[in-house]
Amino acid sequence: MQNQKAIKFREFLTVNQITCFAEQETGNEINTVVFRASLDISGQQLPMMIMTDDSIYTLIQVRVVAAIPEKTGQSLLNHVNELNKTYKLFKYFISAENELILACCLPSTPGRFEPELISLSIDMLLQHLQEEYPVVMRKLWATEG
Repeated sequence: MQNQKAIKFREFLTVNQITCFAEQETGNEINTVVFRASLDISGQQLPMMIMTDDSIYTLIQVRVVAAIPEKTGQSLLNHVNELNKTYKLFKYFISAENELILACCLPSTPGRFEPELISLSIDMLLQHLQEEYPVVMRKLWATEG
């Protein structure tokens, strides 16, 4: 069985002449297909991935910070918590690898999957990051805790 959401997303990319995504099939039991690209935010290339599979979830993740320094104070965590309280579409979390990730999880059955909703969500993530990335970076490098 093929990943119907990946097929629809691939068709959406082709029709709209969007060529920035690299595609990777994982071959796992839920037919996961990962689409990778990067977002240009404040001169930085932030890796983004869209994970589609046979479940009802489609996950969009952007790696905002590759490695949070140990010396980082509470200021960044407080800011991230405030952002998480403010925004409903997406949430920040710190991964097991100590990365700051911005994630968006969109539910839909494979039959009702709408690639346009993925595109709109990416646009909203992009707008948010253009506004917040400089603030996050200032908090990250602040010496006060």
